[in-house]
Amino acid sequence: MSSEQQETKSKFANRHNPWTEERIAKLTRLWNVEKLTVGQIVRVMGITRNSILGKVRRLNLDSRGSPIKPRKTKVERLPGAKKGFKAIIPSVDTVVKLNQPVARPIIKPRPVVPTCHWPFGMPKEEGFHFCGKPAVEGRPYCQEHVDIAYVRARDKYEDVA
Repeated sequence: MSSEQQETKSKFANRHNPWTEERIAKLTRLWNVEKLTVGQIVRVMGITRNSILGKVRRLNLDSRGSPIKPRKTKVERLPGAKKGFKAIIPSVDTVVKLNQPVARPIIKPRPVVPTCHWPFGMPKEEGFHFCGKPAVEGRPYCQEHVDIAYVRARDKYEDVA
């Protein structure tokens, strides 16, 4: 490589690389001595978070603990469970909370006999109701509403002609 090529290469070597010797020294000082967080270093140096974390890793600077707190509950696999499926064993406090009575909504029982679900009115308006006549077996409507709702294609075309 000629001296002119080396000079050109060195001239543009740091054009897209923000890591000069001074910046590496500053990062090392902020990380090891001042113990700043990554977010604080981002604000001081004006470089992206990922750039800083990548350089810290490449420089093998002391790693820091994760800010994510470990689980307080014990996680173990259920006997006979497939690999990857785990059960969370709740703490005593969780079990005590779960044993307290819970107010449950009252659910109206559904009628045993299937009734016609043909709607009358708009659902949010007062007076809305369903037909309520006995439904045809296998259909959600009574015979009168089945005749309206289910039109055979042949009958539909005959009416048009």
